[in-house]
Formats: sequence, C-alpha cells, structure tokens
Amino acid sequence: MNNRLSHLWLICVALGIDQLTKHGLTSALSMHTPVPLTSWLQLYLTHNSGAAFSLLSQQGSWKFLVFFITAFGMLIFLGYEYTKPKSFLKTTAIILLSGGVIGNLIDRISLGYVIDFIDIHYHNIHFPIFNFADIWISLGCLLWVMDMYSTTAQSPSSKTISKPL
Repeated sequence: MNNRLSHLWLICVALGIDQLTKHGLTSALSMHTPVPLTSWLQLYLTHNSGAAFSLLSQQGSWKFLVFFITAFGMLIFLGYEYTKPKSFLKTTAIILLSGGVIGNLIDRISLGYVIDFIDIHYHNIHFPIFNFADIWISLGCLLWVMDMYSTTAQSPSSKTISKPL
C-alpha cells in the first residue's frame, strides 16, 4: 500500500473511532447522566453547540457558518501542507488533525452540534467534556508544534556560528 493510501486509511480509522463512539454512546447513554469509569473519569453525554470547550455556545446561528468556513479552510490548509515535504511528526499531525476536524464537522453539519462524552474531573473540578475528535485535534496540534521545534533545531539557519575572539 502506498503512503498516500495508508495515510487516507489512517484518517478514516481516526474518523471511524470518533463517529462510532459518538453514535454508539448516544444510543447507550442518557443525556446528562454520569457513568463513572474511575475516580477521575466518567462518561457524560452532552451536546456542544459552541466551539471548542463550549465557547460561543450561547451565540446566534451565525456561528455555524463561521465553524463551517473555519473547518473547511483548515482542511484545505492541511491538504496543502500534505503536498509539501514533511517529517513523520508532521505527517502524523496532518492525519490526526484531518480525522478530528472531519469528525466534528460531520456532527456540526448533520446534527447542528457536536456530541461530547468524555468527562475528566478531580472531585468537583471538571475539565470541559470532549470526544475523540477533540483528542485527535489536540494531539495533532501538539505533534505539529513538536515538529516545528525539531525542524527549527535541525535547520542550519537556526544555528549561530560564533567567531573566536
């Protein structure tokens, strides 16, 4: 299997994990009813009509257009970046970001909101509820930044040459 086909397959795997968990848990869980898994992790089905971490959730209908344009623009940018020479880290980042952006975009287009269900907490302090697409996007961003720093550290222009006194 060539690289492009295997990369497309990996995007589909990331997307599949996201969509299967969202729709499987939508069928299995009741809205806003916690299902504890550990002392710090629970399933908690909710609908996010806002942006990341429910930002803008109280805003009007204009946000759908903004989300759609942003997500579509991100996919175009990722496609462009994919055509350029890149490292393993950047390729992995592009795969994860693509799977995550497409996963949340599918929800937003088909449902008008994103399905979230992973709730990490410490006592009564809760991190914003998220899903696998959010995990893929976060990991993709982290790998992208790591690639930027490793590429910068390796490039000859980033090294300073000192002259002897």
